[in-house]
Amino acid sequence: MKDWHKKYDIREGTYSSDFRMCNPFDGSRGDTYTDVEQSWTNLMPHESLFEIYDTLSHEAEHVALKRENMTDEIEHMILRRLHQVLYGIIDL
Repeated sequence: MKDWHKKYDIREGTYSSDFRMCNPFDGSRGDTYTDVEQSWTNLMPHESLFEIYDTLSHEAEHVALKRENMTDEIEHMILRRLHQVLYGIIDL
């Protein structure tokens, strides 16, 4: 069991997540810019710290999936399924 790390390649990145009051172009809660591995969490559309945390997690998941070169449609399908499993809506 001690050699588990030899089976997988670990990717290190320069991903960062920043905050801003709002996106001046739309009313989104968060935005991901994969060409620079950066996401922004827009604070104004949120009503609680839980919502801010949820957006941070969501944007980080987008960055992880973007590394796999999938379409936006497939990416959002995977995120929907992930959240359904995490919140107990469906079982694996």
